[in-house]
Amino acid sequence: LAVTLDWIAYKFEEKEAVRGSFTDFDLEYNEDGQTPEEKLSNLTFKVDKESANTNDADRDKTIVDNFFLNLKGDIHGNLGELKDGKVPVTISMNERSVTKTFEYDIKDDTVYFKGEIDILEDFMAETAFNALHKACAVLHLDKTWTDVAIEVSVKM
Repeated sequence: LAVTLDWIAYKFEEKEAVRGSFTDFDLEYNEDGQTPEEKLSNLTFKVDKESANTNDADRDKTIVDNFFLNLKGDIHGNLGELKDGKVPVTISMNERSVTKTFEYDIKDDTVYFKGEIDILEDFMAETAFNALHKACAVLHLDKTWTDVAIEVSVKM
């Protein structure tokens, strides 16, 4: 599988996107599955939170040092059953687990997933969020959003 794990955070009142990805993560899935749904249902993942990458080394350091290193524990989780374009995704971050419904779409040999999380509502990550917001307050014109979009593509 060739996987990209992207996240989109937001800054400014206009909600301008800050796109990033994780470059280092582990997956376990059903390699014997015949269809994308069979292969990816019940997949488990673990993300190296220090592998955040926005193609800007200074910004990456700010995000990792202020946000990700202020989260307790690691980031991991699993997919439920892929069915009818929807899949429950359980994400554990900051020692809290939430299950969100993500949408998925299959085009050719690639499965695309989309969903959203909220750093404060879902993961009670005030310490990490506040540290990042403070570090970026001037650059963000004092507005950092708590919702984050997640987009994953899995080339079979």
